[in-house]
Amino acid sequence: MAAEPAGFTADSINPPVNAPTNGSDADKPVVRIDCSDPGMDWLLGAKAEPQFRSAFWQLRSRRITPLLLTYGGEVGDTDSSEISGDIASKVLAVDELQTFDGRLYWIESDREGTSIASWSPQDDIVTRHPFDVGSAAHSYGGGSFAVTSLGLMAVASDTGQIWNVTSNTQVTDQPGQFGALALTEGGILAVCDNGTNDELLEIDPVSGATRTIHQAPFLASPVINGTRIAWAQWPEDAAPWNHCEIWSADYVPGEGLSSPVLLAGGPEESAVEPKWGPDGDLHFLSDRTGWWNLYRWRSGKAEPVAPVEADCAAAPWELGYSSYAFLETGRVAMVARNGPPARLLISAPDAVLREIPSPFTSIKPYLAALGDRVAIIGSSPSSPASIALIDPEHSQDPVLVRSSESQMQPSSAESQIHTFESEGNPITLVWHPPSGYVQGPVPTIIRAHPGPTHHVEMRLDADLWYYTEQGFAVIDVDYRGSTGYGRTFRHSLYGHWGGFDAVDCANAARWALATGRTTPGEVFLIGASAGGFTALNAACLPDNPFALAVARSAIVNPAQWAEATPRFHRPNARALGGEPVKAARVTIPVLLIHGDDDKVVPVDDVLELADELRDKGKQVELLRFPDGGHYLSSAKVKTSVLEAEVDAFRATLNRSGSTPTTKE
Repeated sequence: MAAEPAGFTADSINPPVNAPTNGSDADKPVVRIDCSDPGMDWLLGAKAEPQFRSAFWQLRSRRITPLLLTYGGEVGDTDSSEISGDIASKVLAVDELQTFDGRLYWIESDREGTSIASWSPQDDIVTRHPFDVGSAAHSYGGGSFAVTSLGLMAVASDTGQIWNVTSNTQVTDQPGQFGALALTEGGILAVCDNGTNDELLEIDPVSGATRTIHQAPFLASPVINGTRIAWAQWPEDAAPWNHCEIWSADYVPGEGLSSPVLLAGGPEESAVEPKWGPDGDLHFLSDRTGWWNLYRWRSGKAEPVAPVEADCAAAPWELGYSSYAFLETGRVAMVARNGPPARLLISAPDAVLREIPSPFTSIKPYLAALGDRVAIIGSSPSSPASIALIDPEHSQDPVLVRSSESQMQPSSAESQIHTFESEGNPITLVWHPPSGYVQGPVPTIIRAHPGPTHHVEMRLDADLWYYTEQGFAVIDVDYRGSTGYGRTFRHSLYGHWGGFDAVDCANAARWALATGRTTPGEVFLIGASAGGFTALNAACLPDNPFALAVARSAIVNPAQWAEATPRFHRPNARALGGEPVKAARVTIPVLLIHGDDDKVVPVDDVLELADELRDKGKQVELLRFPDGGHYLSSAKVKTSVLEAEVDAFRATLNRSGSTPTTKE
């Protein structure tokens, strides 16, 4: 252990750390630390020298309570809101990466608003085109802009209509939400979600004239190759990660399509992301073997391009995903997952796969080719999202095109991947130690990811950074039903939602206790949306390992939600099943956080649950945001959410006689 600085050691605290700690908080020793000391800036910026971290963790291991952090000698001059407010407002979000005519284009959002940005290696300058771009097609949008010779075409987030951003003129004006924009000869194609079904429209970007060329309950990924068109579609009673089809047809602009043919997909197969390859063959991703792998349609049949026991596609929650890209030399770059982390693979023309090492452990499903280099949106537990250009032959030294301007400083401790057994099933988790961690048990937050058909992203997100800066370890759990482990594992939660997932999260907590990473009374659970339903069900478990459950924007009554939720959600919601959360079954304190303007999960069920919990004498707190949506993502709301959660954790630790690790 590193040497301790004079005047700040565990044994030099006055009163001594071994003073009696029985009785009320007033009887317990108070440790006052002046955080204006230059050596203590790690509490705000994670920049401490190792010896200061060592001293702090010695204090933590002695379980001093309460621990008062002061700033310039006065309690209250600075608090955690400075940290949470900073990260909530300064993170740069990037999405929907694509290429056109030798340039990269993407959407980026920061405190100044949303823009379509572009960059080329020739000028090495990022150009921003301010426009509030965003689609609500299928609730989650995607494919919300396209670059054409006539200008940038983008969907306006407030209306769902297509605009020419370059000329600042509206192109379309009809009911519905547009998405999945694609190029044609002299025009664009787009999917329009009209609330009842989807239409594939041919659009003249000059006159705004539209022509419907195909309709289906759900459509995605239209792509053109001369006189051929391909697209993905799925029926009204299915989710695209369960049943999705690839179709192809003859196409003449202005005349529509003819002779459609089903190439892949059906009730037992999800085929997604069609693309025409440089050789003219149609490629797509299919899970017909149990894993989403790359195929091509050649000589009247589908043949595998790069077989691998990994999912090379993400569950298609959004339109416009691009999980693979064709490079100049005939190679194909693709993202692969078999649990965390995400891997970048290169397939040569002879179908030999090679993993491309890179510093990124999380890669968004938006790959784009620029010559023989692949552009990605990548991140890791030590770095926020960046746009990087990777040469497969020199992948450890990527060109950073755009990176977050956030002040988040990564922890010096490394995240770790572990596997444990839950009811006989191997479950994967990622353990993130707190900033400055040296050794010993620490308060721990278990996170149940949303979806639930999603997965743990091994990356530095604002919530993770904030929790670890406040002294908490974080465990992210890929419970049963998560993606990235094949079709069978992905389907294992159907009919068991609120059961298997809750048990897996509880067993992750028991794993942390058994391995000495935390102690009883110091384990908390957080979930948002579908993850909030998981958290509430875990709060009902007997012999509960959690001291408190936090449910953000939580689903409470799955059957009721399945009928009221937007149509894209309904098939998956009905397949998941699940029973309503009953107040009488709750065994631990609960913090409910919800926005009144939540369109995905309306607040009514949460209000009813809060009333029932109070009537039953249960410990419950409710935090409502009148203008908060489903994601509670505005800087002001995000700050309040993070602070409320950590305050609740500290209060629980105080009641149990443990040491809160941040300012009171």
